[in-house]
Formats: sequence, C-alpha cells, structure tokens
Amino acid sequence: MDISGPRTTRSDENYQTTQSILGNKTQSHNAKFQYVNVMYTNADSLRNKMTELNIRLSTRCNNNEEIHIIAVTEVNSKVTSDSTEMCEYQLKGYDMFYVNQSPNEGRGLILYVKQELEATPVSFNVQFQESIWTSISIDANTKNSMLIGCIYRNPNSTDENNYQLLQLLKEANSNRYASVLILGDFNYPHINWDLEHINNGGDSDTAKFLETIKDTFLFQHIRTPTRSRSCQTSNILDLVFTREEEEIKDLVIEAPLGHSDHAVITFRMCCDKEVTVTNTVKYLYDKGDYHSMFQELSRINWKQQLHDNFKDDTEKQWQFFKRKYMDLVNKYIPKKHLQRTNRQAKRANIIKKLQYLLEKNIVYGNVLWRPKTHRNILPMCKQETKPKLSLDDSSEIHAIRLPVMPK
Repeated sequence: MDISGPRTTRSDENYQTTQSILGNKTQSHNAKFQYVNVMYTNADSLRNKMTELNIRLSTRCNNNEEIHIIAVTEVNSKVTSDSTEMCEYQLKGYDMFYVNQSPNEGRGLILYVKQELEATPVSFNVQFQESIWTSISIDANTKNSMLIGCIYRNPNSTDENNYQLLQLLKEANSNRYASVLILGDFNYPHINWDLEHINNGGDSDTAKFLETIKDTFLFQHIRTPTRSRSCQTSNILDLVFTREEEEIKDLVIEAPLGHSDHAVITFRMCCDKEVTVTNTVKYLYDKGDYHSMFQELSRINWKQQLHDNFKDDTEKQWQFFKRKYMDLVNKYIPKKHLQRTNRQAKRANIIKKLQYLLEKNIVYGNVLWRPKTHRNILPMCKQETKPKLSLDDSSEIHAIRLPVMPK
C-alpha cells in the first residue's frame, strides 16, 4: 500500500524563495539547512479553519518566523461525509501531501512543506491505516536527508493496526536518514512521559507502544497536555518524536485552530548538526597466524640488532622492537575497519554509564531497581537529578547504594 499520498503545488508568479533557513546567503546545490520551523495540530475538520491558518502563517512570516513544515491530522469532518476539493486546502508557497481525502477512507492527513525544501514522498511496506511521509535534503554535500512523518491513530484502532504502527515506527527509524521527525495524534492518554511508564487505565497496546519507543531510542518532546475538553481530563495525545533531545528548540503549545480541542504545537527543528566520523582499526587477534609470526621473530638476530646497532640506547632499541612487532602484526593479524559517528559514540557512552550504575545496585527512594536494560532506569535518573542530569560524572546521580541481599 502506498501511504505517501499525492503531491500538489500551488504556483505563484510573485512567490519568492526565503533564505532564512539556509546556512549560505544564497540557495545553491551546496546549501545546508540550519533549521526548519514546524507547526502541527489536530484540526478536527480543516476546511472551516483555513482562513485562521492563513492568518497565523502571515503573522509569523511578517515577524520573520516563517513556518516551513505544517502537519495536520483529522482534516476531514467526522459529522459529514461530504468530500472537499483538495484545492480548498492549498497554501501559497507550499507543496501539499495528503492521504485519505474522502471522509469514508479515514480522518485524513495533510503535510505542507515549503517549496524550496523540495520534499519528496516516502512510502513504507507497512499496512498502517493513516500516515504520510516525506523527506527533505538538509545537506547537498553529504546527501543527508530528514524523514518527516505525520501519523493519526484512531482511538478505536484494531489490534492489527496497532501492531502495524509499531512496525512502521521501527521501519521509519532506520539509519538511512540523518534526522527523523515523527509527529501526530497517537491517542495514548495513559502514558506518563516524564517517567516513561503507564498510568492507571493503560492497556497492553499502550505498553507495547511505549516499549517500542524505548527500543527505537526515540525521544518524545511533549510534556504538557495538548487536548482539553470541558468536563474531561486534559491529556497528552499529540506527540513529537526525534532521535536526539537537542534537535527540538523553542517548543510552544498554542491555542487551537477554531473550536478544535487540540492545541497547535510549534517548534524549531535543528538540522545543522555537526557529525564527525571516526575511523578505527580493530585487530582480530583470535584469527592471527602466530606460528608464522614466531618463525619470523626467531630469524632475527636480536643481539646484533639491539646491542651492536643501538649500543645502550634503550629508547632506540624499544622503537626498533616495536616497529618489527607491528610489521608482523599487520602482516599476520587480520584487521577490521570500523566507522563511528560522534552521535553513536555519545549514545554508547550513556548506555555504558547507566549499565555501570545498574551493576552497583542503585536504589531510588525505597525501591531497589534491577531492570533488564538501561532504558527503564533512564527516566528515573532524570527525575532524581532535575533540573539536569549529567552523565559525565556518575557521582552526580543522587542514589543510595545498599548491600546485595541474599536470595
């Protein structure tokens, strides 16, 4: 099933390309995006809110805060089956990607992307009902691209559709993309995102969803309720995911569009992240030809080489021995070349520190935590060390070490 959706463009002869999001002053094939401004909302029928949306966009543009990506869920009305012509939804200067145009197909999604970003549709071989995906190039030199996905999960979603959502998230978080932005209305109200655990009322589908988020190392940025209705408890239904916490800046929860009960969410997605690649060589010592090494070492007249040639100069003798040894290592020990980015190194270092804490039987409050993996303890670490957790020094984590109790 192709879930990418068609693409339409509203042309305008007087339209001028904005340069505010480019690292260079002029847009070229070598342009590198520094950031994109994003707006998201659940419109609960968008057609009667297009005028207000245009006013908000114009106001931001006049304040040099132009929105580059707009994601909208529940585009169709739930009280009427009348279809809307897609031309009624078009915005000047944006490419429009949509899915489920007819109310009979679903609530409908639209993704607007500024034309200068040159977005392209993306599809995954997953049968989830309502999602739309595009990608934009953020650095022409390295060909790095950002994946952008908008998702709507119906609160009455079937078990099979919920399973397909989990598969979709795993597929989307592939290493193919330098950055990933996933947002939408997921309708999981019983998750405490500060502690990353299930509140009372959560079911098995909620638990599986949260576990998938942990397994894929996605970071969820929304911490305050985004949906509110009279006489009902406010909930966090609309979510924003990225791979790194620092990728999102200036996140603001704004008033809804029209009479929608979902807030408008705006933020800045940072694209200009420096990524360094470290090349390392790993020797496969378990596969070395040590017999041949021993034979070559035995053929060297060490007394002549070390004593006669270098006299009593210990440093020169050591350098000679080291050079001979490394020549034989490179000759008889297979090598494996590894590449690692600074992001991978940072993540591995955090995991290593957390695993160390677990091995020391860290106690939070009166509860001895021995989770199976580091993922379950990370929220508790953050909670115990507010306002900020630093993993550079394990002594900063406020914990009590107790002796291990005999089983």
